[in-house]
Amino acid sequence: MDSKRLFLLLPSGLISEGKQYGWLMEILATLYGITLAAIWLYLSKLHPGLNLIQISLRVMGKWFGGFIALLYIFLFTKELLMKLLFVSS
Repeated sequence: MDSKRLFLLLPSGLISEGKQYGWLMEILATLYGITLAAIWLYLSKLHPGLNLIQISLRVMGKWFGGFIALLYIFLFTKELLMKLLFVSS
């Protein structure tokens, strides 16, 4: 299975768990993603030229922003490793 098909199969688990409310969970997940993207777009317009980690450090301060930045790094590393594992198998 190639990675293009993986995108289409990810929501199927969510929908099957939701049974008759699977369509609602898919809509809520989409709205959640759009809301997060809108927040980051708004913050990127307020702080042009900065990346996500620099914005979080500037907006949330050294300690909490650093913690959030560390979470980003772990999240992106985990996602990269999962995709590499999927592609290699």
